[in-house]
Amino acid sequence: MTLSVALYARTSAADHSREMVEQILAGLAAYAAGRGWNVAMECTDQSPFPDGRREGLRRLLAAVRAKAVQGVLVRSLSHLARSLRQLTDLGRLLAVQGVALIAMEDLIDTTDPGGAIRWRDWLEISGRLDSELRAEAAKLARLRTPGERWGRPAAAVNPLELLTWWEGRGGRRPLSLRELARKLGVSEATARKRLRALREAGQVDDAARTRALAARGGLRMGGASPFMQLRAFRDDIRTISSMPKEDQRCA
Repeated sequence: MTLSVALYARTSAADHSREMVEQILAGLAAYAAGRGWNVAMECTDQSPFPDGRREGLRRLLAAVRAKAVQGVLVRSLSHLARSLRQLTDLGRLLAVQGVALIAMEDLIDTTDPGGAIRWRDWLEISGRLDSELRAEAAKLARLRTPGERWGRPAAAVNPLELLTWWEGRGGRRPLSLRELARKLGVSEATARKRLRALREAGQVDDAARTRALAARGGLRMGGASPFMQLRAFRDDIRTISSMPKEDQRCA
């Protein structure tokens, strides 16, 4: 059977160093020639896509809707669609228009009766799964109380412990932000957020931290790498810059 097919090739930013669309098209053209098919058009997309649009795919879909081709040949289904729903919608469009789909790497060929049946069954299953997932998401959205927090609980941080180690109270050595986060068992972002909240509430004595650091010769670097030393220095700069002007002069 002589089939008039459209070739579609797409590359992402991650593919640029390995393969170009021309190489993909050459492989598709060779496959079509081996099957005795006629190549009616070639459509390509290469990232970055302007305005998020794939003009090659738009041309391909226009040809499918116009029934200008009898089949679509791609190397992989992932080149055609970016989500399960998009692939399902595209598969249904091809079925309605009577256009065959051939995906070389995924071993899908709807020109074969057995392949057509497997592809039809897959569309039914994926469509039902997508509908069920969306229905479940809508149900959960209705059950959610306005303002209710979902997800992981907020990390518990003892303000007194945080201030003790940050300011160096009781003769302790003040810790860097990274050391403080490790000591409290939280991420650096969480430690920074809690510290900012306490500072805005006027509970952080940055001048005391500066004096404690001066008394101990600054942060302890130990065998830290230059990168870690730079991070610790940056944290101290952030601390000083957030202090009142009179305390900055003392520091």
